[in-house]
Amino acid sequence: MTLVRDRLMNMFKKGITLIEACTEIKTADNVVLRVFAMGFTCKAFNQINKNAKAGAGKRKEIRARMISELQNKCSGKKLSEIVSLLKSNALDKDLMNELKKIRPMANVTIRKVKVIRRPKVDLKELMALYSQKSGVEKSKNLEKKETTEAKNLLTKTD
Repeated sequence: MTLVRDRLMNMFKKGITLIEACTEIKTADNVVLRVFAMGFTCKAFNQINKNAKAGAGKRKEIRARMISELQNKCSGKKLSEIVSLLKSNALDKDLMNELKKIRPMANVTIRKVKVIRRPKVDLKELMALYSQKSGVEKSKNLEKKETTEAKNLLTKTD
């Protein structure tokens, strides 16, 4: 999973600092993920100076907080839970709120997620995952409903 280049390039502006961090997270189902996070500094409220750059000490502190937050929020959870967190952007919002305590930040996002190590596939676990089928059943029900409602009004029946 990666951030689209167009969105990434729109985030860069003059006079701000890009802060990136990466960490490895081990899930409950023994999958090791490498998560890349990034954030940009922004001007504080009522700031007159155009420059919103962070010093080396603040960058280091923000990077450390990013890594600790990602570890706290993701490690020990199942892969499906982490994917749902990434899809809903809840992780980005939590990360942003945590980093705002140190310095005003904007556009804090998860840039990329790589799968480093996968466990061997257990057939019973795989079948249990496919037995849930809640989304598949819903789509089949919608399809049946559509076929019963759909009628061809152009044909003439005498």
